[in-house]
Amino acid sequence: MFAGFLLAVAFASTPQQAAVNVFGSQAAEVRVVRANVVGNFALVQTQGGKLEGAEVTGPMLLQRFSFGWQPLGNDRCALTRVPKGDSAALEQGFSFPMTLHVCPNQNYRDVGPANDVTAVRKRMRGPFVPYVRISGNYALGEWYGAGGGESLYRKEKSGWTLVKSDGGAMSESDIEKYGVDPHDAQILTHPL
Repeated sequence: MFAGFLLAVAFASTPQQAAVNVFGSQAAEVRVVRANVVGNFALVQTQGGKLEGAEVTGPMLLQRFSFGWQPLGNDRCALTRVPKGDSAALEQGFSFPMTLHVCPNQNYRDVGPANDVTAVRKRMRGPFVPYVRISGNYALGEWYGAGGGESLYRKEKSGWTLVKSDGGAMSESDIEKYGVDPHDAQILTHPL
């Protein structure tokens, strides 16, 4: 039951519903204030929702995948995923906190074959899933919103299987303990 709840929160058929679902049991109290959709990306501003005790005031970025819309993040750095030509239209009418962020692009970039990335994203806990990285037969994805951490998956004949999901980041040596080749571990934890 709990795992099903996490999957239900991670995506929805519209970006507005996926944004509201971020708030789980408080979703009925949350309202969408603004939503811009450009191609496969959306910025959605909500009002009335809290995560980990703090009100979410900034817009959240969502992306459309074959399984639905999935929240990627709720900070300005998440926008590094959006194609440059679409950024201005997507951000029109939104105001962002004036805090300057250093945003390393690789932190918000999916790595690996699109079909595999999508299959792993569908299984990720959330509500926010900034990235999924694939190397060899392993995948590593970040999640946050109700806590945070990374999940490691292994590709098997039946599909992607969860190996480990913990709070915090996993190091190369952490994931090598689960049979990940050192080369793949390096790509999963430090993409180019």
